[in-house]
Amino acid sequence: MEAAVPLAEPVGVVHKQAAAATSGGVEHTAAPSTPAAPRPAARAPAASATAPASGSTRGGAATAVYAGLVALLGAASPPLILMPQLSAKFMFGSAADPPDAQHTHLMQLAAGTQLVMAGVAAALIHTWCTPAWRPAPADALNLSLVAYGLSAVLTDIYWASAFSPWGWVGTLVADALLATAAASQMGPARIADAVKRLPGAVRSFSHPRRGGSMLASLLMVLAPAFVAAGAAYYLAPQTTLTHTFGYAYGKSAFWLWKAIGLGCVMVLPACAATLQDKAAGEGALTGTAAQALNAGLVSAAALHLWVLTPILAGGEVGGVLLPAVAGTWALAGLAAVLGLASTKAGPTSGAAFKRE
Repeated sequence: MEAAVPLAEPVGVVHKQAAAATSGGVEHTAAPSTPAAPRPAARAPAASATAPASGSTRGGAATAVYAGLVALLGAASPPLILMPQLSAKFMFGSAADPPDAQHTHLMQLAAGTQLVMAGVAAALIHTWCTPAWRPAPADALNLSLVAYGLSAVLTDIYWASAFSPWGWVGTLVADALLATAAASQMGPARIADAVKRLPGAVRSFSHPRRGGSMLASLLMVLAPAFVAAGAAYYLAPQTTLTHTFGYAYGKSAFWLWKAIGLGCVMVLPACAATLQDKAAGEGALTGTAAQALNAGLVSAAALHLWVLTPILAGGEVGGVLLPAVAGTWALAGLAAVLGLASTKAGPTSGAAFKRE
């Protein structure tokens, strides 16, 4: 009785038997084929795929924080621009009764500060949330929001008598949210480290690289001009208001002027320094982050010129500081337009602040 012949031989056995017959008929028993063990390398992609998940989660949380700030600051601006006197009445109550043309002017200028900070928050979405980018620009921009928020909270508390009850609560909560949200993305240690780096950053800013562009030089001039103007607004609101607009309305106008001054001292120099650093290095601004900063700056400049130019042209009201203030913002608008015009979008968004 013959043994049953398997219907099919394993491929390896068939080839070995054929080779044995060709070489002289000596047969070798083939070892039974066994399934190949799974390769460990096949699991590597799955393991590496989990690494970005953590960073993606962290970046997603930071994106949500900054997107929330963009929404908050962006939503606060239209009422100040389109309904300035109604907004002043709500915020200040009897301190703005009746609302004056100066409230209209200052509310619209304050909206420019909000738009600059919205641009900073939008830029941080493209810088802070990507670990490959340099931390220094993101730290400087983030610290400017923290500094503005904390300073504004202290100012709100000190000038509480200038507000209506609901206006004070809303303003205080908004400023506290700004400071808290920005600080939450750094933490105390990183904030302290960023503060320690400020003197070196100022020295580096005041000595730009050789071969820097004309845009870099313009931004280098604007930063100290903003600081000087903002400090004067904040420390001497009545005097600077009078010498800019020809008169000073009162406490409500003083607070608005101080808030604008805080933006000039805390936020605008950080924007100018960040943009100047890039412009001095390559002669052109690149990336979505730079576009966001320039968009905020050009919006504030447009609002300032919209408010100040008719006063300057009329010649009936206005003080000796008005031409200097209007001229500074004209230069700021020019720098922002040049920055937007020279922006070259890279292969990835926010390429302006990649590691060098």
